[in-house]
Amino acid sequence: MKYFAATAIFFVGLIIGSIPLFFSSSKKLKALLEYCEALTTGLFLGVGLTHLLPEAVAKYLEQSPPGSQPTTIFAICAGTAIVLQIMESTGRKIARKNNEHAHWLSYFLIMVLSVHSILEGLVLGFEMN
Repeated sequence: MKYFAATAIFFVGLIIGSIPLFFSSSKKLKALLEYCEALTTGLFLGVGLTHLLPEAVAKYLEQSPPGSQPTTIFAICAGTAIVLQIMESTGRKIARKNNEHAHWLSYFLIMVLSVHSILEGLVLGFEMN
């Protein structure tokens, strides 16, 4: 079952990651891509801040000495959001400058999502329940 979950996550990431390639071929669909980007950004922020961050803080407080403050977790969360924003804005600047070579960004994103899916599959495989 774990191998099935890892494979399914990999292929879903690959399929979802290739959607921008199809959307960028049409002007009508290209406009929808901006709305999809806003939706996914909000979704990732919402899930991260409402589900993952409280769980990370709870686990940190369980394993740390009494009186510890989880400031490291909040710093990592903020730093990750900043780094992702910098990566996105840099990618857009590069795509605007080199309009004829802008397609490489989509392929790069597919590769990053594929590696993420492999890592997610490994994490699922290590879980006991």
